[in-house]
Amino acid sequence: MTLSQRSFLSLLMLVSLVAWTGDSDRAQAQSPSVDAPAGTKRALMIGINKYKAVPKLQGSLNDIETMRQILLTRWGFADKNITVVTDEAATRAGMLAALEQLAKDAGPNDTIYFHYSGHGSQVEDLNGDEPDDHLDETLVPQDGRTVGVMDITDDELDAIFSRMPVKNAFIVLDSCHSGTATRSLDIRTRSIPQDTRIDIYKKAEDAKPKTRAIVPVVTSRYVVMTGAASHQEALDGPVEGRYHGFFSYALSKSLSSTPVGATPREIFRGVEVELKRIQTHFGRASMPEPQLEAPPDLLERP
Repeated sequence: MTLSQRSFLSLLMLVSLVAWTGDSDRAQAQSPSVDAPAGTKRALMIGINKYKAVPKLQGSLNDIETMRQILLTRWGFADKNITVVTDEAATRAGMLAALEQLAKDAGPNDTIYFHYSGHGSQVEDLNGDEPDDHLDETLVPQDGRTVGVMDITDDELDAIFSRMPVKNAFIVLDSCHSGTATRSLDIRTRSIPQDTRIDIYKKAEDAKPKTRAIVPVVTSRYVVMTGAASHQEALDGPVEGRYHGFFSYALSKSLSSTPVGATPREIFRGVEVELKRIQTHFGRASMPEPQLEAPPDLLERP
């Protein structure tokens, strides 16, 4: 399945998100008459703690390593098919190159896992596909906010993911796009202020084909699990002696304890339970509220 700009854009307007379309291996096991060969499980994992020009984070690399081990030991991914890009390698050019390689390698029967842990932000929408707030959501690369370096916008991500022919994709963005850092208990939000250097984005937009934004809107078949509502902030802090994104940590605990054939609804319940435990541990009055959105038939699909 491919994603239209608007369908992928709707995912990226959320703070931290998971997109899931099911388990192809299980489906094939239940339908032995299917002739299509089993696909490869591929993962691209990007984590950034040490930024050049914006505040550092402490839990992103731990997120990536924790989730990598879960993919290896519990979900049947081979080490050779997991690409990890961190810190100095996760520049804008490095991130886009890794994403392009993932799109190039992906086959129609593959299962794709993409995980980003780092800062998120926003920039003025230039192609009119954000009618509500007129802002594109962005991922901030390691060299973000240095001279001439743009964030990676949701439109750019959509253009890459729309070329992947896969039916099964699990996309995790543990970042947020508003707010400021807090030092309370050394818990930090994964966000930086909006990028106001609109001229460099306009220059890049002008260089693109003018028909780019004219994309048919298709109904997404993705399940979206978010670490927080769109107006809330993803958090980074110490959990069990190590720094993590709270959402990534809760997701890792859920994926470690639920059965391999768990449905999105079951995984989501596990995330909620773990976030509640973290809230109690820190004595916080509130926590970002995870969200679950999907066509009804996908909520109960393994």
